[in-house]
Amino acid sequence: MTHRISKIWILVTVIWMGVFLLTCWNVRKIDQIRDLRERRVTLRMDEQFLTHNSENLSKVLKKAELFYQSIENRKLGLLTAEDELRALAAKHYFTNVKINRHEGGNASEGIVGVTLSFKGSLQGIVKWLRAICRDFPYIPVTGIRMRIEGPRAQAEFQVFLNYRYRITSTGSSA
Repeated sequence: MTHRISKIWILVTVIWMGVFLLTCWNVRKIDQIRDLRERRVTLRMDEQFLTHNSENLSKVLKKAELFYQSIENRKLGLLTAEDELRALAAKHYFTNVKINRHEGGNASEGIVGVTLSFKGSLQGIVKWLRAICRDFPYIPVTGIRMRIEGPRAQAEFQVFLNYRYRITSTGSSA
């Protein structure tokens, strides 16, 4: 009798182990199917977003390209930027214009620090800053120092800029 009860308990245990294993397998499959459905829904939503906003995205990407100057050579790009800064300074009647580069750790990332020193009027610097922001988005202003010695004297300015560029060809980047 006890032998027969032991066999029944073993059989019940095996059946319940089978049920338990099938339940675990079923839960795992359900989780996989749920994950695949969520991924498919996410991809479908991404696709809808891209189709509905493709024009806006292309406009944003084109605008983002303006924040870097596309150049073939870093040195030529820096010279071009310096010439543009000097021309803009001359246009606003700045004197004693000096440009210093700070080619540090960011040069490999396409950013070169530039310090522009000059003398000029407060009105001239405001117009100059507007022109920089409007016409040269790839040369953002990072800081300004100003010193005025007298009420009629011209102010001395130090403007800190970052020249941002991207090399577009396989030419020399030195």
